[in-house]
Amino acid sequence: MIPRDEPCPDGRHQAAAGRGSRTSAHDQEDSVDQEIEHMDEVDAHPDVHAATEPDEQEVLERLYGPPDRDGIFRGPPAHEEGGR
Repeated sequence: MIPRDEPCPDGRHQAAAGRGSRTSAHDQEDSVDQEIEHMDEVDAHPDVHAATEPDEQEVLERLYGPPDRDGIFRGPPAHEEGGR
């Protein structure tokens, strides 16, 4: 473990050096704002929902059953606690 007052050898944690291990609420809000700014870039590829492994469709169907009409594997309906 690297002491807080010494920079990380690879430079990845230098910005946090000396600030302690807790993140302020302001830092968290900034991080969320930055993520929101890039949200439209996520899943932009037209084949994002296509299987990436040859047997992925088969495995998902075995685990969750067939996909719904939107192509989403939702699994069996959840039961309320105590009911079945």
